[in-house]
Amino acid sequence: MPSDTWHPCAGESFPPRRGETPAGTARRATRADTAKRAPRERLLLQAVTVTEVNKNSANLRILVTATARKRMNPTESQKKAIEMLDADVCVTAGAGSGKTLVLARRYMEILRRGSAGVPGIVAITFTEKAAREMRDRIRGYCDEEIKSAGDPEELRKWRRHKRDLEGARISTIHGFCSGILRENPVEAGVDPAFSVIDENAATILAAQVVDGGVEALLNAKDNNIRRVIDTYGVRTAKKILHALLGRLEDADNASRFLQEHDNRQLLEMYRERLVEVQAELARQLSSRKDWQEQINFLKSVSDTTKDDKLEQARLRVLEADKAIHSSTKDADIASALPMMLTVNLRGGSAKYWRSKELMEKVKASIDSLRESVKAHKNIVLTVIEERDVKNIQLARDIATVHASVLERYRRAKDEAGALTFEDLEIKTRNLLAGNESVRRELQEHIRFILVDEFQDISPIQRDIIWLLAGRGGVEGGRGERERPNLFIVGDDKQSIYRFRGADVEVFTKARKDIDREGRVVLDTNFRTVEQGVEFANILFGELMRKDRATRDYHAVYQDIAPFRERLPDGPFTEILLLTYEEKQKPGADELRLMEARAVAQKIREMTSSGRARVFDAQAKQWIKPEFKHIAVICRKLAHRIHLYERAFREADIPYHVTAGSDFYARQEVRDVLNMLRVIDNPRDDYALAGALRSPMFAMSDEALYWLATMDGDSFAEKFYSGGACSDMPEEEREKLDFARKAVQRLQSLKDRPALPQIIKRILDVTGLEAVLATTFNGSQKIANLRKMIEVARSFEASGIFSLHDFTRYINEFLTQETRESQAAIEEEERNVVRIMTVHKAKGLEFPIVIIPDICPLRQGGGDKASIGLSREFGLVARIPERAGSKPSNGIHELYKFDEKLKDDAESKRLLYVATTRAKDRLFLSGCIEKGKVPPGWLGYIADALSLDTGNPGNTGKEAPPCLSIVEKDAAEFARGSPRPKGRAPDIKTIIEIMREVRPEEAPPAADTPRWRRVNDIPPSLEDKRAFNPTELVEYAHCPRKYYYEFVCGYPQIRARTEDSGALPGVVVGTVAHKLFETLRPPTRRGEEQIAQAIRAEGEFTEAERGDLAKTLRGFLEKFDASPLSGVLAGARETWREARFVAKCGDALLEGKMDLMFRDEKGSLHILDYKSDYVRGGDFGEKLRRYRLQLAAYALGARAALGEAPKSARLYFLRYGASAGLPISEKDIEEFEREIMKVIADIRANRFDRLAPAPCRCGYEWLCRQEPVTER
Repeated sequence: MPSDTWHPCAGESFPPRRGETPAGTARRATRADTAKRAPRERLLLQAVTVTEVNKNSANLRILVTATARKRMNPTESQKKAIEMLDADVCVTAGAGSGKTLVLARRYMEILRRGSAGVPGIVAITFTEKAAREMRDRIRGYCDEEIKSAGDPEELRKWRRHKRDLEGARISTIHGFCSGILRENPVEAGVDPAFSVIDENAATILAAQVVDGGVEALLNAKDNNIRRVIDTYGVRTAKKILHALLGRLEDADNASRFLQEHDNRQLLEMYRERLVEVQAELARQLSSRKDWQEQINFLKSVSDTTKDDKLEQARLRVLEADKAIHSSTKDADIASALPMMLTVNLRGGSAKYWRSKELMEKVKASIDSLRESVKAHKNIVLTVIEERDVKNIQLARDIATVHASVLERYRRAKDEAGALTFEDLEIKTRNLLAGNESVRRELQEHIRFILVDEFQDISPIQRDIIWLLAGRGGVEGGRGERERPNLFIVGDDKQSIYRFRGADVEVFTKARKDIDREGRVVLDTNFRTVEQGVEFANILFGELMRKDRATRDYHAVYQDIAPFRERLPDGPFTEILLLTYEEKQKPGADELRLMEARAVAQKIREMTSSGRARVFDAQAKQWIKPEFKHIAVICRKLAHRIHLYERAFREADIPYHVTAGSDFYARQEVRDVLNMLRVIDNPRDDYALAGALRSPMFAMSDEALYWLATMDGDSFAEKFYSGGACSDMPEEEREKLDFARKAVQRLQSLKDRPALPQIIKRILDVTGLEAVLATTFNGSQKIANLRKMIEVARSFEASGIFSLHDFTRYINEFLTQETRESQAAIEEEERNVVRIMTVHKAKGLEFPIVIIPDICPLRQGGGDKASIGLSREFGLVARIPERAGSKPSNGIHELYKFDEKLKDDAESKRLLYVATTRAKDRLFLSGCIEKGKVPPGWLGYIADALSLDTGNPGNTGKEAPPCLSIVEKDAAEFARGSPRPKGRAPDIKTIIEIMREVRPEEAPPAADTPRWRRVNDIPPSLEDKRAFNPTELVEYAHCPRKYYYEFVCGYPQIRARTEDSGALPGVVVGTVAHKLFETLRPPTRRGEEQIAQAIRAEGEFTEAERGDLAKTLRGFLEKFDASPLSGVLAGARETWREARFVAKCGDALLEGKMDLMFRDEKGSLHILDYKSDYVRGGDFGEKLRRYRLQLAAYALGARAALGEAPKSARLYFLRYGASAGLPISEKDIEEFEREIMKVIADIRANRFDRLAPAPCRCGYEWLCRQEPVTER
């Protein structure tokens, strides 16, 4: 047999295997094989002829001729999956096993046998791209059959099949559901002409509904929304409701769950589930290799007296481990972990041990096991208390509010004739379950159902498929007539879409539901070289070991056989560890940049040296890799892609980012958004300035400065006036004239309904695409603009949104992480390195794969989410900690840890997907502190391969030949790294970075003041609805300061005094507020509270703690001596940290009052603590400064309690003195007018600097030379 033969089953090409073995009998690369290194039999399939390379495919798929296809012999497992048409089949298809081809071949087998025509087959794919590819593949097969047809009847048959493919049911689940609903609109209760709105449009509509719904409930004085807002505040309450509208099915199930059980039943259910989760944790910990090795060692030590305390500890640990492995009751297993936590390692005498070294080793082993449990201390010690009923009641309040908002959401969608993707699923499921005639009619026409990527579908999608297939387990299951044949393909190891509602348990349970005869495993890997398959078998054979799969969400790995031959040189896998000392730990971004540079260096080495060769399918030989052969696959790209871009540019490496969640943050998208905002509101100064200095008009900062110096009230007025400054260069005048004409032409489009046409017109009039084409990564920028047109088209199709809505809500996307990725462009022919996420890489393959960040640099931090939503727990509410109270939150802790277990299981699956994209080479990298146990993916690898987890660079056991580990000092890649996090830059550095210093004369462009420059255009404030009292105070004091702080988010820079080293006043004030939250008068003997307040607010040096304690002690002494202490001691009621929300015109005021109380006569009063210094004891001046804050509190108190307070006072902690305002109903009306005036000014973007005397704020360095408006 010649050496240049190929196997077509996997749709790819690779070197031949030598030696002849019957098809389908390839041996597996087992862990034993790896150790013995014995030669194996080779799998050889019949040769085929390569005729065409599809250059549009990133992985160079090989298309073969019809003759080759007919001669092809699939493996036995593939053949079974293709040809078993008389039974339901579940195919488990590991990475690179040829499942896509099997799916298409089964479709053809159905047509070939005449079991059904194209109209009788439903094929459901995960993406629209996969649906198109499958349709094209089958069309190609039909062409081949037409060419080789032996008689006229066969020719007519295949021509008919090809013609029918135009209307074939080959689509995503959403496309399929849409078709069913459009065919049965009356039965489904939908508008026959409904539109489908995408995720972004649904987000906008939901935000509008939540705003209106909350306002309506507040106006109706609904007690449920009041309790929710009292707990979380308005902003968080809205986020909760918005999140629930994005998970309609789960929220509905959760509400039903709460309705069906009373509080007592729920408490018992949660307690039972807690024991199950704790037992599950015990099983997971005890199944780890390092745990088992420590236990085996402790068991081997047995000649010590039981009187020794260390021996008692050893026996206690062994007793706990025995309980885990010998008991069948979850309660007994769960009790073992607290037992481990109570092990005492103090004591132990060397005289009872054979040697001191042995005693220390035993102690270290016990400590290692104890620390493993201690890492999960929160859940181990969690109990569900009676007071957790409060959490249940809060969940009921949220569910009630959600029901009200949900009804508004449904009405809004009905009025617009719009459905979300989830609506499509819910309405289709309900139609099939509730209408037997529709279901049976579909079943009569559908004979075969084929579903790809079944591991990534949700329970509701499973229900739809099961209903159609007539299978049991869902309402309206198996019908009386013959049901359609079901064929599902999936891989539990590749289920990675939990965040989209996918549930791996759907696949694992479905596989069990299929008869054993119909379960097929594709057990040959056609993608990866032999060493790569060995590495996967070793790593995942341990990580996904069968005895570790104690839950249905745990994937189980089965060894897979390699088809390809061995690499000609070097190991398949290389791990690079960048190490650092604890004392010299850089910041997270600095470490990531170091790692990015190390990756760039590795890419340069591989592409220049030729030592890491890859196989070229066209040349049929091993070659030196090029950039296009390399993919960098990251678990996350958000907030770190700029570091890789920087490192690759430094190394002159061409790259293309094919994934990311920063579409709306791209500058070219922002530029067009600014132009849209100018069209919508010609007086938007900031959007106009941003558009002018963008590539659309390319005006310099200097020109914008000269324009701003012209006569006129606003920047926009000066722009539209038609004049130009005499000092402006002629070239800039021409740009200004062009910009004016272009903007005026574009503004005439405002009232046109076609949003996509407006964006196209912007591109045409400004020539933006042509300009961007000449810039770095220009093709990606142009693709992003064209994607923006498609986004606008989806908005317009919904019929819900105007231009104003579009610009408003897209601006909101700029302030949050959305899932919108940059546009995909055809980059496959370019010689560039591809950077993408694991999710984007799924389904692809590359000669060389690089996986960075295998040691996450930030661990934990605690899940502070306000609610949890799951099928097991329903709706779980977390009560925030308040001053003087610590809620139980045991139910939320249970939910949170259960989610962590599932996330950990998915993390292993993500690692599997990432590593199995590699065909020829795999390179992993990470940063780790020396001597620390490695976290994340490196921790998995270290555990599975028994590496020395204390120092992974020195393996505890010899690494397998397919793996190489290299350790380098991270500092080697530290050149020019960003500043370490947490260190405030000095004023000189800030000024240099922002280039703000300006001479007396007309400045060059680089020196234009920041507030007149628009690198990152702030969002428009005209639609701002929520305000807090602090905002109002700052704006009233100085609008320019408000702009810098609340709109731009610039840092305040205050110089410390060199001699005192005192902590900033804001820190002292924060700690003081924390202290006074917890105290009740009299405050004597508050030392413990002082210590707690200091600990709660951060890490301080010993000297700083001492200074703080001394200062706080003085505050307490003055407070006890003040008349206010006696008034509060006699108060009837007190509310500390009292949240409020109040309407003020069309705006909402929300905030927290330090203290609200009723005096002994029942009068209501407000008190606010201030730690300010008061010059000359002028407390009246401070009262004037904070007047609007007290006014807002008065409005909040009236809204909360229905009555106005008698007074609102400031208490000055440093002086033991207070100053206040008496309040009447007339005062309340005046307060409201003042606040509405400030809000109107903010919305109108009035940010002139007022003239404090003197100005000492943290922005003095930024605006000290700006024009001043006299008070």
